[in-house]
Order: sequence, then structure tokens, then C-alpha cells
Amino acid sequence: MPFIIISVLPLMVAGCGALSPALTFWAAWFSTWNAFFACGDVFGIALILFQVPRAATVQIQSWRTYWRPSHGNFA
Repeated sequence: MPFIIISVLPLMVAGCGALSPALTFWAAWFSTWNAFFACGDVFGIALILFQVPRAATVQIQSWRTYWRPSHGNFA
């Protein structure tokens, strides 16, 4: 949700022309940079959504992410 509020929503407002030209530029500029720097998070979410089975449990330990079926024990 923060990605949508910080990156997508200001671009939509700037595209509607509801802001002054200077504010439109800065809203588009900051939104674009935020989207660029958040691309790793978006990529990680996409990997989890498309590669982890629906009934699995996801666990993160340090920099590694693991998943396991819901019925098994995770070691």
C-alpha cells in the first residue's frame, strides 16, 4: 500500500492537471524515483505471489525467505 500511495497516486494526481505546473513536475519526479528505488520490493512480492503455493506459509530469516506447506513443520 505505501508503494501505491507514494508512487502511483501522485502520478495520477499530476496527470489529471489538478496541481500547478511546478507541483506537477515535483510530484512526478519524486513518484518516479520512489518507484525506481522500490522495484526490488515489487520484484520480491511478485516472486512470492507467483512461485509460492497458495496454501504455504512464508517465513523470513535474515536475508533469506523460505516457504513450507501449511501442514508441515518448518526447521
